[in-house]
Amino acid sequence: MINYITQNSNMESEIERLKERTSNLGTLRQTLKDIHEMESAAVDHLEKSMGDRQEAMELNQTNLFTAIVDNVIDILLKLDKDEDMLLSDNEVNAIIKAIEGINEVDIKDDYLRQKINEYGSSIEGVMRLMNHIFDKTPSIEDYLNVENEQ
Repeated sequence: MINYITQNSNMESEIERLKERTSNLGTLRQTLKDIHEMESAAVDHLEKSMGDRQEAMELNQTNLFTAIVDNVIDILLKLDKDEDMLLSDNEVNAIIKAIEGINEVDIKDDYLRQKINEYGSSIEGVMRLMNHIFDKTPSIEDYLNVENEQ
């Protein structure tokens, strides 16, 4: 009988230790679940922040491009000194230089010169080129030298 009492006491002690371990496992499981939820929330926040930053960068590029185009017509009319509505090489060079003065942009001079020639080297041709730019929604990098900021 003493043996049963000892075994019973040992079993009760073992049951108590198992209860503590089970309780600790439950706490550990909840802690791991909480950590996982925090990580998910942090990743979601990071993804949203990155998306917001990308949208802001795209908007800045669009605003820069729009500012340039808004000023091109004024520049064209001012620099067409002979008022013949045709653009000589000197007038095209002056236009490119004037555009580069807007927000300190760096135009791909040869590319823009080529496009102006393709569209007829005239004010009307430049207007058609601008319409094409808006219709095709080109990348700003097609016309501007833009450094990627990291």
